[in-house]
Amino acid sequence: MVTPEEFSGWSDITDFIEAEDGSSDITRLDFKDRVAGHHAYPGDAQSSELLTSLVKTQLVPTVENRPAQFGVYPFNVRGDSEFRVNTFLRGPNELVIAGSYVRPNQGSVWFIPHDVDDLEPWWTLALHDWHEIFPERFPGVPKWQNSPDWMTHIERAIQARIQDEVARFAPLQQAHDAELARLRTDFDIAQTNASKGARVLLTGQDDELQNAVLQALLALGYTVRDMDEVWPDRERREDYRITEDGYDDWLVLADATGVSKGAKASKFQILGRNVTKYVFEEKPNFIPRQWLIVNRLIERDPATRGDIFRPDELGPLSESLCLAFDTAALFVLQDAVAAGAVSGKLVREMLRERTGQLRLEDAREWLNRQEP
Repeated sequence: MVTPEEFSGWSDITDFIEAEDGSSDITRLDFKDRVAGHHAYPGDAQSSELLTSLVKTQLVPTVENRPAQFGVYPFNVRGDSEFRVNTFLRGPNELVIAGSYVRPNQGSVWFIPHDVDDLEPWWTLALHDWHEIFPERFPGVPKWQNSPDWMTHIERAIQARIQDEVARFAPLQQAHDAELARLRTDFDIAQTNASKGARVLLTGQDDELQNAVLQALLALGYTVRDMDEVWPDRERREDYRITEDGYDDWLVLADATGVSKGAKASKFQILGRNVTKYVFEEKPNFIPRQWLIVNRLIERDPATRGDIFRPDELGPLSESLCLAFDTAALFVLQDAVAAGAVSGKLVREMLRERTGQLRLEDAREWLNRQEP
């Protein structure tokens, strides 16, 4: 509320609102002070019985007792045809002493002089008006029927019990809200960590994916040698050499790759050449296995990515001790181990002789068969 003396020479008040679509709605209230005269006229607003009574009992006596009048001349700067002023009381020279104006599709603004005896009933009327426009924003509009003065003793007794229950629940609500806020913060942190960690198995490519695969294999209990740290940049071979404690004749040469489309079986040709080089150089008494750990069709939901290779391609892969390992399957396996749903030992036993392909569906089916 601003009194006339506090305007200190202001000539107008600007009411400005920026809509969600970026457009602006500007209404200027030209303030006029020290307007001569004491006469006032009913406005042109559609008045309720209560509004008419307030105008007669509060506004008119207030105006009659002033040495001079003050009020506003509101108008919409953009000149919208739908802009209208609801005048409750008009003074000399068409001065609007009290009223409201409506913004198209926006709401309404009430302006009431500061020197009325009691602003509370005006505030209640304004709330009713705003409730009609925005019932969700202004749901609790007070009505006289809800006043304790006009309740029966039964209503008052029940109302008192309601208030007691609200007071009893308030600290529980506060504790609940605080716990929810803490959990949401924890979830946001976990989500960020997963997006930079395990979920890279489903979204990543290149070095980012290779690091996520390395961490997942370690989580399953394998010993993994990062061969990119061994080979010169221009003479790269396989990405990893994977071994398992207690199985000296078991070794996997593996590559991790991320592709926006489907996986290519030609990737195994490269792995096969690397196996040949390994056998020639190391002369082991066994043939290493080959894993192509592939994140494919990256833009799709992992649950809809389907087979890695066609059925006719799987036979030759099995004969060559090759496994096409879907990173979505690796994701659920390492997560099950982390959650304690299955042991890394069981996962390694399942993978030890596995050839062909391991899809997400295969990993989930295997997990469902394991005892809790």
